[in-house]
Amino acid sequence: MSDGRIKIGWMLSAASPDNELGNTDQSWAYDGHFEEKVHANVCDNYGKRWQIGDIVGVFLDIQDRTISKFD
Repeated sequence: MSDGRIKIGWMLSAASPDNELGNTDQSWAYDGHFEEKVHANVCDNYGKRWQIGDIVGVFLDIQDRTISKFD
């Protein structure tokens, strides 16, 4: 991984691809550079800042409607 801002997340298929992840109610994102999770353009402190060489995994459980990260 490189240093700097990188988001990972999901967007509904109905969402416009012109929107940044997390900036609408149709997308969810985790930003390890700013240590926050984002949904509907609302940011909450979350996780820890990632470093060069980190490996980040994510889990989406559609039945339980949860998103988790692993680091």
